Amino acid sequence: MPGAKKLSIPQLNAISDTLSTKAIIAQISKGEHCRVCGKLLGSGPHQCINHFLAPVAVEIQNQFLDSLRDDPETSGNLIPSGFQESLFSTTQRETLLRCRIAFEQCKWSLSSMTEAAVELSLDSRIAKIWEYGCSQIINGQLWEHFLYKIRLKNGEEWALDITGCQFGPAWPLLEPWGARLARVGDPVSEASYEIGHMRERMD
Repeated sequence: MPGAKKLSIPQLNAISDTLSTKAIIAQISKGEHCRVCGKLLGSGPHQCINHFLAPVAVEIQNQFLDSLRDDPETSGNLIPSGFQESLFSTTQRETLLRCRIAFEQCKWSLSSMTEAAVELSLDSRIAKIWEYGCSQIINGQLWEHFLYKIRLKNGEEWALDITGCQFGPAWPLLEPWGARLARVGDPVSEASYEIGHMRERMD
């Protein structure tokens, strides 16, 4: 994954075929997904929205994705060719844009959201936040991926994956760490870092 800067639209288009856009559209076609846990709305209760981290996670993701939309290097025509917009709702189209603009931006997300992570770490309910990187088999391919690992003072551990939506709307933004491991399996390699590590690495 890129280490020096955000990906531009030409770079995005050049590598987007490595992740099946058709698979993402297929997820979107099934209906609207919960922004937090990735489950289809209407498929059952969503306890995720009751956790204090849920609105914080959505706000952090919104801040990051909005910064990409405001940047000429990463904004532009993100709708893939062949996508028949008339067949999808405005919400589904926005979901596709969110998935597309997050593609290959996980390192940049940790770098640009350093202040937000520091502010969140000051919450009295949080024991520690790490920047977490791993090599992982996702959708049959080896990916290098980065996210936040959060440990609460009550012992709970959570994954906050700002750019997980690049794998589709069913990928959780926020989920218990154990649930993440059960869902994606053990990483090929992994490492945890202090907040700010990725910004220093990318400067």
